[in-house]
Amino acid sequence: STDDEDTSDNMNIFEPTFLLTVPIKTPFGNIDINISFKILIPLEEDSPDNGLVFNLGSGYNFKNFVIRPEFGVLLLEDEKYHHFGIGASYKF
Repeated sequence: STDDEDTSDNMNIFEPTFLLTVPIKTPFGNIDINISFKILIPLEEDSPDNGLVFNLGSGYNFKNFVIRPEFGVLLLEDEKYHHFGIGASYKF
């Protein structure tokens, strides 16, 4: 038999974030260093404690195209989670 009950762990969170971008000019092009700090504040009583997120990313500019890798750490209830992502943007 199947259980149709929703067992997802979704929750509503308020996420105030501090962002800082430092542009650096190099002989190879412009590089952006991105730093962010975020506090995860659950809006429901039965949710976990507040969490903290620290991210460090960069942007490598190639004319109209930018590659954006990012590494981060989530600290939540005595646990530490690492995450990595890569994005891209293109200016039309």
